[in-house]
Amino acid sequence: MDYNKLCFYCMTDSVQNGICTKCGRKNITAQLYEFALPLGTVVGRKYLVGLVAGVGGCGITYAAIDLETEKKVAIKECFARTICQRADDGKRVRLRSKENREEFDTIYAGFEKEAQILKVNSGVRGIIALYDIFYENDTLYYAMEFLEGISLEEYLKKKGGLISFKETLTLLEPIFDAVIGLHKCNIIHRDISPDNIIVCADGTPRLIDYGLAREAMYGKSRIVDFAKEGYAPIELYQDDVKQGPWSDVYSLAATVYRCCTGKKMISAEKRSEDKEGALLYSAVFPEEMAQVMIQALACMPSKRYSTVAEFKRNLYERQKTDVKGICAEQLAGQKDEAIYHGPMLLAAGGCFQGLKYRITGSIILGRQKDLCQIVFPEDTPGVSAKHCQITLLPDGKEALLRDLGSTYGTKDNSGCLIEPGKDKLVHEGEKFTIGENNTFIFKAE
Repeated sequence: MDYNKLCFYCMTDSVQNGICTKCGRKNITAQLYEFALPLGTVVGRKYLVGLVAGVGGCGITYAAIDLETEKKVAIKECFARTICQRADDGKRVRLRSKENREEFDTIYAGFEKEAQILKVNSGVRGIIALYDIFYENDTLYYAMEFLEGISLEEYLKKKGGLISFKETLTLLEPIFDAVIGLHKCNIIHRDISPDNIIVCADGTPRLIDYGLAREAMYGKSRIVDFAKEGYAPIELYQDDVKQGPWSDVYSLAATVYRCCTGKKMISAEKRSEDKEGALLYSAVFPEEMAQVMIQALACMPSKRYSTVAEFKRNLYERQKTDVKGICAEQLAGQKDEAIYHGPMLLAAGGCFQGLKYRITGSIILGRQKDLCQIVFPEDTPGVSAKHCQITLLPDGKEALLRDLGSTYGTKDNSGCLIEPGKDKLVHEGEKFTIGENNTFIFKAE
């Protein structure tokens, strides 16, 4: 590698005439973050520091190059910006005040525990690989794999807000394994959510941010200030409810729910047990899967699966019996309504005229085979890969229609385009249309 041509953004030797030919950025010679190590600093005797990749309350993460392997890595430095500063050499860490010593020692110990969490679980699917831990510049560092990717939340947004049940289970299986690995070490993550899962460029996920797991190792039980609404179980809000592996069961299930429905769960503080079925009724799960999810998302810990391993076993083994995902079932092309009585879509025009589709939850319509339950031919005019979704309400007599950001839109019963991403109420006998005259009528019975 020619380090004279090194781009401190992407860490490749691709700079020509001041511009990186790989990432397209203009070359720089100084850090953009004032408290960071100088560009080109070598730490751990072999890691050349690039630009800051992330800043947290307790640390700075840098892009870096392993000079021995010429591999891109990430270096995390223990540096609490509210109480730390750099010495005159621009590298060594100093406290702003002697009074900050006790606080820094606590942060340092937690940082070290975080590194140990990664070290013990390095090699487990879904966990970031840890390469090295070392002390330098009067603080602690660790080197780990550099993740090229986006958060699961961003990934879902790019997919139109949600993905199929089948795709969700395939994508998240390494995350289940990662959490099971943590639990074997008596570590509870306590902050599982789409924001803390990175989907790498190769499609594999990694679980990140072990800060609350670190706090748990110090016996701090109530972390309401950090509880993530929609993903945190009730015990993270209450002092008198014990936390354990079941706490991560809830957060994992809430993440699955978000992936499949496009919506966050209601905050655990605002939920009540008698409404659990209603909360999950419209989710994109086969009937047996819905029961698994209801148990995993139970408000009271005693009603949940006690371990992630048990939750995974029930979810994935039952999934094998119904890989299709949900509840829209083409009724063998039959046109005799006596075959099935219950909520359905009747195709009144277009590609599937005369066919009926059973609804017991949600149906996605579009051209993408692995996501949609009503799948249109690739050359169908005006129909997007993931066009719209219709969700049956608990009473079975009404449904919600949502356009999923399609190119040409979805028309309601009056022929008007509905606003993308917003639910439109559909009553018995009302219709909606996508593409060129692909019209469906909602029938409650």
